[in-house]
Amino acid sequence: MGATGEKGETGATGATGATGPALFLSCGEFDFPTIPGETYHVSVTTPEPGGQTLYEKEGVEAKSGEITIGGIYPEAEEREVEAFFRDEGPGPGNGITGSVNTTFHNCKKPVGPQGATGETGATGATGPEGPTGKEGATGPEGKEGPTGVTGATGPEGSTGPEGKEGPTGATGVTGATGPEGPTGPEGKEGPTGKEGATGPEGKEGATGETGATGATGEKGLQGVNGETGAPGEKGEQGVQGEPGAKGDTGATGATGGAGATGATGATGETGATGPGGVKGEVGPTGPTGSAGSTGATGATGATGAATVYSSGGSSLGTAHVVQGTGTASGKKLTATFTGSAAFESKTSYLCTGYDETKGTAISAVTYISGTEVTFAYVLGGTTDTIRFQCVGQ
Repeated sequence: MGATGEKGETGATGATGATGPALFLSCGEFDFPTIPGETYHVSVTTPEPGGQTLYEKEGVEAKSGEITIGGIYPEAEEREVEAFFRDEGPGPGNGITGSVNTTFHNCKKPVGPQGATGETGATGATGPEGPTGKEGATGPEGKEGPTGVTGATGPEGSTGPEGKEGPTGATGVTGATGPEGPTGPEGKEGPTGKEGATGPEGKEGATGETGATGATGEKGLQGVNGETGAPGEKGEQGVQGEPGAKGDTGATGATGGAGATGATGATGETGATGPGGVKGEVGPTGPTGSAGSTGATGATGATGAATVYSSGGSSLGTAHVVQGTGTASGKKLTATFTGSAAFESKTSYLCTGYDETKGTAISAVTYISGTEVTFAYVLGGTTDTIRFQCVGQ
């Protein structure tokens, strides 16, 4: 090997490259380097227990080599603040993260001078009347108030019009038979009874011998009727003689006097009691007493369920609210809804979540279906307690 040559002269120093952007966090502002076209998850929080989230958003698009987040004001005399970012792709920087901590001193949102008061605008048109809310449940009935003192009797009212005849009452029970009354006066002579039936024809007497026909003498006066002789013995049947000539009709005898009045018959049995009399008229209505004092008002019923409206002012009659808590696994909680808690579809409801362990809001909510939704977060532990509330149809 030959001898080593002398050391050559040092070459000229190359030009210094441009300094790349660095993380920057100060009162009101957070800056961090980015790759144009990538999207980032950004959060700014106060890390102490129960702290607040000052800013958190996913899908922040980088349009240049740096992103600036403004409006970072913890509104405290002294507060530690932590800023964090993560590249979410879709380019080569996917997964790159960065964070910075600093303490803000008396960092409050600046207030500019108050501008002049503008002129009062014209009154807007009255909006349409909203729909009537559902009627609340009826409260329990109040206790009955004490009976009022009886008022003085009012003057007797005028006699009302005669009421309609009431219906005939039911036939009363037959009363006991009363004592036999005294014998009434002798009644008037009754009408003459009908002529009795003709008695049977008597047996034909024996026919006497036919005498010689004498000369017809003048008609003599009717003699006095002689007494009726005793019936003779029945003679033998004589030979039937020729019929004699018809004699003249005798004069009509005088009408006999009226017979003596017969004895009064025995009194008949007392007849059955007649039906009850017609119901009497209804008497006039008595005077009305004064009203008693009003009872105490009952307790107000429980408040009805809140009505949910769309942004257009229409009532969502079938909307409901679901609340719950759960323990995350791997910084993610999956909530399922069953029975009446289920919603119609994954687009018919909206959810919000809160990390009770970290004290920050949940920004990543994924709707799987009407019965399943997930809540994911970046900061905090892997098994934080998550509280959520969902509203929809």
